[in-house]
Amino acid sequence: MNLGLLRTAAIVVSTAIPSVAGSLETQSNQSRREQEHGSVRWPDSFAEYDKALGDTAEYREIQGRLAKGWNTWDSRSVLRFVLLPEGLTVDLALKRHSWLEEGHLTEALIGRRNPEAEQVRPGLHAADGSYLELLLEWQGLTVRVEAGHDGDDLVVLAAPEGEPEAPFELVVGAGLAWNRPGTVETDTDGFRAR
Repeated sequence: MNLGLLRTAAIVVSTAIPSVAGSLETQSNQSRREQEHGSVRWPDSFAEYDKALGDTAEYREIQGRLAKGWNTWDSRSVLRFVLLPEGLTVDLALKRHSWLEEGHLTEALIGRRNPEAEQVRPGLHAADGSYLELLLEWQGLTVRVEAGHDGDDLVVLAAPEGEPEAPFELVVGAGLAWNRPGTVETDTDGFRAR
């Protein structure tokens, strides 16, 4: 969905988040080291490390409680909002128009060192995703992005600061993260996930 030349854009994504029913499975929190007669043994892989040190009933309960709702759960871009546990994504991208060339910014990360890369300055970010803000600078455009929740709805505000050197467009995309089953289609009202 192309929102045209970037002035200020407000995006509202309305969803119904089904409640998580049932209880979480718990596993024994006995580590592999304890099973090996108390000898010290370092894990061979991250999965083994996670299981040995973090797989307790309390840890799983905390994961289940926190890993839901809208947030920037995907580490590939601070402009990607993911709804958990469903895996629905809303992606913001920028498109720069200039004579003879166009630029596209589809992923933004904090801390890139290349002088031509986007510069992201993070602001406030609530752990539960209820509010976040960041300032993004890229190819002569500075845009402030704020996002938050209104009930179960995601609300995003993207507003340029100052006058950009060239025309820009804000492009909004949607999909499903991590190979989740389903489809996302566009219709007259925006996106529809099934």
